[in-house]
Amino acid sequence: MDSELWERAKRLFAEARELDAEAWDAFLDERCGDDAELRQELAALLAGDREATHFLEPPPAALGQDPYVGRRIGPYQVLHRLGYGGMGVVYLAERDDEAFRKRVALKLLRLGRRHVAAMREITRRFETERRILAALDHPSIAKILDGGSTADGMPYFVMEYVEGQPIDEYCDLHTLTIVERLELFAKVCEAVHFAHQNLVVHRDLKPDNILITPDGEPKLLDFGIAKILNPDLSFRGVVDTLPAQRPLTPDFASPEQVRGDPMTTASDVYMLGVLLYLLLAGHRPYRVDSASLVEMERVVCDTEPERLSTAVRRREEIPRADGTTVTLTPELISKRRGDEPGRLRRRLAGDLENVVAMAMRKEPRHRYSSAAELAAEVRRYLAGRPVVAAGDSLVYRGRKFVRRHRLGVAASAAFLAAAVAFGAVMAVQHGRLEASLARERFVTDFLVDLFALADPFAEDGGTVSARELIDRGAARLEAEFREQPAVRARLMTALGAIYRELGLFERAATLLESALELRRATWGDDHPEYADSLDEWALLLHARAEQQAAQPPMRDALEIRRRHLGEYSAEVAESLQHLAVLLQDQGDLDGAERLFRDVLERRRALHGQRHPEVAETLSDLALTLKRQGARDEAERCLREALQIFRQTVGSGHLYVAFGLNNLAFFLREQGDLEAAESHYREALAILRRHLDDDHPLIGTNLHNLAGILHARGDLAAAEALYEEALEIRRRRLGPDHPMVANTLFKLAELFAGRGDTSEATRLAREAHDILRSRLGPDHPYTRQILELLVRLSEAAP
Repeated sequence: MDSELWERAKRLFAEARELDAEAWDAFLDERCGDDAELRQELAALLAGDREATHFLEPPPAALGQDPYVGRRIGPYQVLHRLGYGGMGVVYLAERDDEAFRKRVALKLLRLGRRHVAAMREITRRFETERRILAALDHPSIAKILDGGSTADGMPYFVMEYVEGQPIDEYCDLHTLTIVERLELFAKVCEAVHFAHQNLVVHRDLKPDNILITPDGEPKLLDFGIAKILNPDLSFRGVVDTLPAQRPLTPDFASPEQVRGDPMTTASDVYMLGVLLYLLLAGHRPYRVDSASLVEMERVVCDTEPERLSTAVRRREEIPRADGTTVTLTPELISKRRGDEPGRLRRRLAGDLENVVAMAMRKEPRHRYSSAAELAAEVRRYLAGRPVVAAGDSLVYRGRKFVRRHRLGVAASAAFLAAAVAFGAVMAVQHGRLEASLARERFVTDFLVDLFALADPFAEDGGTVSARELIDRGAARLEAEFREQPAVRARLMTALGAIYRELGLFERAATLLESALELRRATWGDDHPEYADSLDEWALLLHARAEQQAAQPPMRDALEIRRRHLGEYSAEVAESLQHLAVLLQDQGDLDGAERLFRDVLERRRALHGQRHPEVAETLSDLALTLKRQGARDEAERCLREALQIFRQTVGSGHLYVAFGLNNLAFFLREQGDLEAAESHYREALAILRRHLDDDHPLIGTNLHNLAGILHARGDLAAAEALYEEALEIRRRRLGPDHPMVANTLFKLAELFAGRGDTSEATRLAREAHDILRSRLGPDHPYTRQILELLVRLSEAAP
């Protein structure tokens, strides 16, 4: 049937099905006239509609006594009917012969009084499904075990019997959080991508076809209406579904599927978007209540679904199969996600809404390019990184890295998020400035002008560094954003955070102080944005070793966030993490441990068990536990943190370098110098790939690696690394920073070991003066160096 004929048949079918069946003949005579082909196809549509309300659903007669229950089909005894899927009836069956005993799912072709051509097509497709499943060997796709034909010629195939629940029911029954739902959904995407790599499009992705096993793993079922892209899988003569027989599930169908356009992997991406919408919001994006093809096309192709944060506010009556209804309320949906309505709306707003909207775009070319890319987008969100669907707004990316949680690298926790922010800036430098920035055109113009300086065809050859771009951007903020104080404050905070994390404290202070004043003037001193600036200012004070001064603004930010964002928000967890690191560095190990354990519980509830922020807290907790003497638990935390980092962000990521450095620090204390050196060198290689050679993190790693060589007795190599680390720290952190004192102290110990008491004393006195001034005479580090000075004095000739 050509497309023009199909369009006519579709319109007439929508009209005719509103009439009583007795009036159909007269309608056909009147509207089809002498067009025999049109009359034949329209009659076939009406006849099929009379037998079943939908091509994929069972005719009423099938709901009675099933003639196959209790029969033997091949070596399988049919026990009872499980349901209907695609073109077949699915039974629970059991093989019970000399070969083995096993329960299986047996799918049998469903016959009906259909158009002969359609019946031939259905038979071919059923046989094709057997070929599809046999070719798809993946742990999340139900495996085919056997196949054949019944005595009366009906084809069947046998699949592994999956004991599980539809994915939406499983998530609700087990009260999975948003994070846990996203992690499960990403696994489904990966299974779909595997099918796509084998040139198979599922075309009916819906909860009933995605079961979750008791151990929480997904299984994809029912490739019965899959489109074969691989000719090696297709039987000769199999054709794509005829328009009049177009099988689909209306509530999950893609626009091109409803229109009868060519089907590609983009259709499965769309259906995954619908599934994600349902899992997150608890509602379907739209419901197709009419069997009218015209109405179906109107709803699916022309209607934009509500955004997630709006949908979760909706009350909706949902009919059940038994004729009863269930009322979906905001309270019920939130409870099923372990949340409360207001917090759930905030959680779904923004990034998650953008991800779902991009997956469900009406035009296939504007969706994610593959199911794998959709899975990667979900994992970016879970890792706290910017998502592609949100565009490349500097304000957006700045907020992401400012709020991203920091990691502890041995004794220098304040500098560990530097590369994260650096990476975010580079992503902006090389990213796309999409149309979504039209609402903030002044920001767009600012970025375009700024990053044009890095154009390789510019007069300077595009040699402007990222830091130079930040410098030029900071210089232009005051002049170009005078009329937009809120935006200027956000940009200042973002750039100030970068300067802080690069160790450029004076530049950071100028921007962060200005941002703090602007936000106080714009929002007052009891607003979440003001809290963001307070928190950043506190982090700067902490990085400058002004620990006593850092505590009040840090606690003020925490209280503001508690009042406005809720006790169990991600922002409150972030503030508590920062405060715990501060207490740790001040020597309050019991207070730090209590806070770290609290944050760990919160982050696991927010993000699930395996998330970079969970790993960050585990790593920092381990350092506190080590200092308290709980070495076994500390080692478990460090190894778990490193494993999570590797699994969530990849082995070459800076987070992995942080995890390696922390574990190496512990192993050195345990005396395993060989393993510690290996971890330090792996971390150093990662850091050098991402950072400038004089970055403070490089200095920390060199300092730690020097300590291994020192312990091994390679004093010349250790001295060289200590000196390199000292130079970096003096240049980037300032001559009186406690980390400078730390390296001076280690050099003093090295010279003392050589017997050079005079040089050791000079170095130790310089270190003591710095720590006494910055940390006070009673700090453990200050006392430690004083003890060394006493020993050196006693050893002096």
